[in-house]
Amino acid sequence: MGFALKTFLVENREAIIVKWVDRLTTEVGDLYAQRPRAELMETVSAAYDADMRVLLYNDFAPIDQFIRKITKLRLEAGFPLSDVQMAFELFRSIVLPQIAALTTVDEFSRVAIKINHCLTYTIHRFSDHFQAMQQAKILEHNRQLEEMVRARTAELEESRRKYKTLVEEINDGYFVVQDEVVVFANPAFCDMHGYPSSEVIGRKFFEFIDEES
Repeated sequence: MGFALKTFLVENREAIIVKWVDRLTTEVGDLYAQRPRAELMETVSAAYDADMRVLLYNDFAPIDQFIRKITKLRLEAGFPLSDVQMAFELFRSIVLPQIAALTTVDEFSRVAIKINHCLTYTIHRFSDHFQAMQQAKILEHNRQLEEMVRARTAELEESRRKYKTLVEEINDGYFVVQDEVVVFANPAFCDMHGYPSSEVIGRKFFEFIDEES
């Protein structure tokens, strides 16, 4: 009668999904091991069903939809690209040995070509989508950092302006020294010593101190 791929995939669905989840949590890194098993059962089931649509009906719409969903989910959780690629690969490593035990060489070759085509499409499509979303995430993060810097710079400039206004309006003499040189002096300080600001800035501060002091 020959090997029926549809019958195999339907009858072994639950067992393959459980084995897929088990291997995810033990073979593909700590991040998968830390995910709730219920979540992994849900995502693996969706991946399995999407793979079935490709293998049986050449329908790629479900796998495209799944890729968009899993990319966002795994990217937000900080998964590396390679881990999710390995997760997809588990389908092939689980299914092909089982099929090999049930088929002739010609039947196995025919089915293996289908599965390889499905996985090649899935992994390439996922990788492109993952990298595009990751780049978009990086660009958005950079934009937010730039906005934070602009906002902070504006705050500091406003604070500086208010501080300068304050010291310029007070009646007490006020000046700022760097390396013994006056770099800022308010009007009261200049008036107190009888010099315009242009003749105060840049001079040694001790020139404005009484010799007896």
